[in-house]
Amino acid sequence: MFVSQMAFFSQVSDPAMGGTYMTLLNTVSNFGSKWPNMASLYLMDPLTQRTCAGAKPVEGLPCAAADDAFCLDGGGSCAVTRDAYFVQLLVCTAIGVVWIIANMGRVNRVQNLKEAAWRVPKSGAAAKLEP
Repeated sequence: MFVSQMAFFSQVSDPAMGGTYMTLLNTVSNFGSKWPNMASLYLMDPLTQRTCAGAKPVEGLPCAAADDAFCLDGGGSCAVTRDAYFVQLLVCTAIGVVWIIANMGRVNRVQNLKEAAWRVPKSGAAAKLEP
């Protein structure tokens, strides 16, 4: 994916600006792809539901990270009853489908742009920099 993305950025980058435009596109792309990973990992623990199993006095009570010792001391174990992976999978799939439906027209318009539409116009200050 990275190679094809960089090939696209190389193709649409304006040679008049050098590597600056390509660096800007890559930076925006990195911002757009890294924060969802961080959010997903941050939400993994709060979305996981665990209950105490096998301990008579606390059977069926929820296990939080702080309560693990309480369940284990009673002779039980904390079993995962709802895995956050599947919750995030369903929510993110639904968000992705809605996003695709809502933005398909915009994506098609950008996809059908000519290469010249990505170039910086030669007017104003940019024209004065040319020899």
